[in-house]
Amino acid sequence: MTTAFHQNLKVVNTNTGKGVAVLADVLPNTTIFEFKGNIYNKANLNHESHYYLQIGLDKYLGPSGDLDDYINHSCNPNCGLVIMGNRAFLKSLYFIKSGTQISFDYSTSSTETEDEWTMKCNCGYINCRKNISGFNTLTAELKQHYKDLKAIPYYLLGKKI
Repeated sequence: MTTAFHQNLKVVNTNTGKGVAVLADVLPNTTIFEFKGNIYNKANLNHESHYYLQIGLDKYLGPSGDLDDYINHSCNPNCGLVIMGNRAFLKSLYFIKSGTQISFDYSTSSTETEDEWTMKCNCGYINCRKNISGFNTLTAELKQHYKDLKAIPYYLLGKKI
């Protein structure tokens, strides 16, 4: 997968802090960005940082210092993750208009329970879940929706959804 779209992304101010917006229209199923960062297992995570992306049952990408550290969660995302080995890519789920912030649902990569990780959500959408945690906390309907969009990593597909 190529991520030539990188030059069409920009860190922007949002109502919840920093985010990443596209500077050109994006067609559905376009690879927008590759997440970078060192690979960690759960035991080696620095819990003071919030920039970890789970990419396997016990595999995480750490902060990179690049745009991926600013890609926000949304309960109504316009992107999903594609994970291939130790690489993670962000792909568009729908047409995204230039100037729009890109986002994905953080729950679609996490195996954590509410006891292990939760995050308050301020996305503002009518369907906002208010509290975000792992994939297991999503409704059966939402799990199926993400499955239909092919926005669930393989390591979560083996779990009962």
